[in-house]
Amino acid sequence: GNLNPGQDFSTASLEKTLRAVFKSVKVHAEEQDGNIFFVASDRKELAFFREPDLSNIHPAVGGRVANTFSGVIQADLNHGRVLTDDFNPVEFYDAANREKLRRQWASIMTPRNVR
Repeated sequence: GNLNPGQDFSTASLEKTLRAVFKSVKVHAEEQDGNIFFVASDRKELAFFREPDLSNIHPAVGGRVANTFSGVIQADLNHGRVLTDDFNPVEFYDAANREKLRRQWASIMTPRNVR
């Protein structure tokens, strides 16, 4: 997902759609663009039944996972719209974000970075 203005249509639309359907929505993110974790429920308030056990998370990403759980954010809902079966242009609006991600993966996988 992406929360940067002009790149946040998909994230804002998903949050807006979830809020139209569920009583409670929380969005967790570590940074403006990257992994975004959406939680939705018909409960009035969302809370952990128990704190997440991060002991089995690989050390290379453990800090990022912890930051994501603690980083509750909200997208700018004015930048999105409720998605329906009849109107869901996410593929169009998110193409640039997906291309950026593919380029990042490709640069990580080049032989100079492989151990």
